[in-house]
Amino acid sequence: MSTTMSSRPGRLNRTLLALLGAVLLLSGAAVLALATGALSGVLPGLAPPDQPVLPEAALGYLLEQPWVPVAVAALGVLVALLGLRWLLAQLPRRSGTGRIGLGGEPGRGVTRLDASTVADAVEHDVEGYAGVRSAHAAVSGGRSQTTLTLSLVVDPGTDLRALTERVRDHAQARLARALGVDEVRGRLLVTTGRGGGSTTVA
Repeated sequence: MSTTMSSRPGRLNRTLLALLGAVLLLSGAAVLALATGALSGVLPGLAPPDQPVLPEAALGYLLEQPWVPVAVAALGVLVALLGLRWLLAQLPRRSGTGRIGLGGEPGRGVTRLDASTVADAVEHDVEGYAGVRSAHAAVSGGRSQTTLTLSLVVDPGTDLRALTERVRDHAQARLARALGVDEVRGRLLVTTGRGGGSTTVA
């Protein structure tokens, strides 16, 4: 098995928050410099601190344009959509929902199981492992290829090698027996609690 650091929502959040923080910091510094007149000596063309940044004529021109409210509304909608997309990225996702088809013998039909019910049973088992705080499972595929995807939040200092072996020898093996398949492929994403990083064990 190979172990690589995951760049999932944690890294995305840090990057976006760092960019947003930098923009807000620079904007605040610029407004403060304009308000105190600190930039007047560097940029003589700037308006004095006691004068509006935009001349009244320019402000009146903008307010008279019919496209200005539309542009502001469009910008607001865009920001709202980006915020919603960011929020949805934080939600746990369960792939492989629906039903799992277990191909039967010729002439005897196909057995189909509710994937979410199977995943719930796996989550209940894995959450009983030492050091595991929470588990989120997704089961997909069928008799020819069944895949178990596990996202775990574990205590700091948890032995990931031992945990991986436990998942493989217990959870995956038990799922294979329950489904009547020879093998269940596994993918494990482990997140350490208290702000720790994420590790993907494939």
